[in-house]
Amino acid sequence: MSKFFTIISFIILCYLVVSGFATATSYAQLGVATFFYPLVVYFAFKVFSSGKKPNYQPPQPEGVRIESVPKIERAITTDIEKRAFLKLVGGMGASFFLVSLLNKKLGGYLPGAAGFNPVSSVENILNGYKISDINDGVISYYGFTTKTGAWYIMREDTNDGTFRYTSGKSNYPISWESHEKLQYSYFNSAFGSS
Repeated sequence: MSKFFTIISFIILCYLVVSGFATATSYAQLGVATFFYPLVVYFAFKVFSSGKKPNYQPPQPEGVRIESVPKIERAITTDIEKRAFLKLVGGMGASFFLVSLLNKKLGGYLPGAAGFNPVSSVENILNGYKISDINDGVISYYGFTTKTGAWYIMREDTNDGTFRYTSGKSNYPISWESHEKLQYSYFNSAFGSS
């Protein structure tokens, strides 16, 4: 029963620490994950160690009895295995810690890390636009406007799987009326001069 609770504790703590390192958005959250990391190491050692001492008896020459040698060899073997395990777990913890720190310093640009957002520059350009009109079909059109009157229309072609854009600074209602006849281009062309 004790082994069962040890395994459950290990699984819960491992999940909490890994998710804590992966999703930390502040130094306080990172500190909490780091605080619980030694408990994960402790429970991992309890779960993965057999708890039984090896019962290895090396062959002894006849007539010679050396009792202390097998105990020393057992201790060295067990100590090497423990050290290898602790190095492995420590390396994993250090890598989680470094990835979370680097993710903070680089502003979320590490792939696979929490906060990774490859289109953050697109979001900055489109900040303030709200959806105004939709014309849904095989080729769909989405109209977006801002408070100042700037606008853009996105055309989605579901057959080709493409998105094209056109933009302007005023006269959105007139542009929306003829949105199917407008000239559409890639995002960088449509917003390059905005």
